[in-house]
Formats: sequence, structure tokens, C-alpha cells
Amino acid sequence: AAIGARADLASVLAAIRSGPVVNPDAAPSTALEALAVANKLALKASKAAAATARHRLLLGVEETAPLANLSSAVDAAFNLLEARGTLWDALARWYEFLAFLEGADVYIGELIGRAEDFERELAGAEAAVESLEGRPDTLEVEDVEGLLPGEASLGATLRERLNEWRRDQLNIERLMDPAMRLRHWKALIRGLNVLKRKRGDAPNTAVGATG
Repeated sequence: AAIGARADLASVLAAIRSGPVVNPDAAPSTALEALAVANKLALKASKAAAATARHRLLLGVEETAPLANLSSAVDAAFNLLEARGTLWDALARWYEFLAFLEGADVYIGELIGRAEDFERELAGAEAAVESLEGRPDTLEVEDVEGLLPGEASLGATLRERLNEWRRDQLNIERLMDPAMRLRHWKALIRGLNVLKRKRGDAPNTAVGATG
């Protein structure tokens, strides 16, 4: 059972620390699906480790260092799963808000009063990314306290994007201000359309079309 648990644990760490989970361009749903699969394997490894420990206890055999290390590794894997799940949950909420913000059918009434939502979701994404930063580099998959190259790259890319969004925050919040006047909306929408064209999206002409 212990051998099987170690094999499952290796698969868990490989799933958490590679593929869509460390791809900054991955859809959050894809990354979260990979983490769900990894979580099932982690539960399987945990049950196997616990069964081995119970069997040794029934036989009156003391816990060995390898078994203790296995239990610690399983706990570390669950902690890493939780951290990556928190990251991608926060990114999912942030991307959902961005999709709303950059949609072609955003009207004045839909944006007004959403500044707090903007700040909350952006701050949540920033806090999640901070959990990746400040950790030492590592090349060992089992070293969950460090960052593999792919994880470090993920953190750097997300931080750069979040900083760009933060720089644009003042203009976005102006769009959401209940005191906005139509002439201000038209000017800011034109600026927003410039950003949208850079992304290849269709310009938003809804506000300008109101006259």
C-alpha cells in the first residue's frame, strides 16, 4: 500500500506542478479540472498511507521513518493543492469580471457601482499571486516549499498582467462612478476601445451610439 501511495503522490505532484496549472494562458476551468484529478489521487494516497499506519499499529510495529516521511509528503501535497486551488479560483473570478468589463454590450447602468467589485476581485487575484512569490527556486518536484521554473514563470507573468490592470484601475473606476456624465463616458469608452482593439476584440460603441 505504501508503494502505491508513493506512486500516487508522485502523480499528484506532477499534476499540480505542470500542465495547465502552471500555464498563465490556461483557462481557469482547465486548471481547476487538473487540480480536481490531482485531489482524487491525493485522497487515494492518503488512504493508503493511513491503512499502512493502521496495519503496523495492529501488529505492534513502530512507525518507520519512510512511513512518517510519506505522511508528511501527503500533507504537503494537500497544502499545495489548496494553494493552487485558491490561486485559480481567484483568477477565475477576476477573468469573469474582466469578461464582463470588456464585453461588447456593456452599458452605463451595468457598470455604475461596480468599482468595489473591481477592487475586490483584483485584490483577490493579487493576494493569490503573492502566494507564489518570495519562495526559493527549486528543481525538485518533491520540494513543495520552493518554486519550479514553470511556477516561477507563472507568478512573474501573472504579476506583470496584474500590474498592468492596476495601472488602468483609475480609468476603470471612473467608468463606474455614479457621478459620470455622458461626455465623460464617451471619452473614456474611446480609450477603452483602444485597449480592446489591442486584444482583437470588437469596439464598444453602445455608449457613443446613444448620442
